Amino acid sequence: MAVQLDLADIQGLFARGYKGHRYARFTIFAAREPAASQALLKWLLPQVTNAAPFSGDTALHIAFTPCGLRQLGLPDSVIAGFSAEFIEGMTETNRSRFLGDVGESDPRSWAWNGPQRPPIDGLILVYATTPGILTQRQSV
Repeated sequence: MAVQLDLADIQGLFARGYKGHRYARFTIFAAREPAASQALLKWLLPQVTNAAPFSGDTALHIAFTPCGLRQLGLPDSVIAGFSAEFIEGMTETNRSRFLGDVGESDPRSWAWNGPQRPPIDGLILVYATTPGILTQRQSV
């Protein structure tokens, strides 16, 4: 029996690339209180581009870190089901070495989310077909 995916419940980024959307802006965020994280998600969720057939000039997606999922109120028992790479992050010593993040690329030198920086909760990804549309979309 074939599995039927609910495309309206999947972010479009998982279903397609945005070849025609050559302009992008990625915004990191931290919301140190669960209520703030929940309010941000509630505001963003209707704007997220889903995996259904698409022809718009912008697309918006959101990604959370393990810290961000905790801020949303997800229990550790659920987060434990994610991969070790996701839970431990990119700055774990052996992973950094494996990925080649050494020398100038060492996580201790990162501008954000390095081991000596405050953690981030997530990332908002906006894609657009023109720079003007990107700026307009980002200011919403």
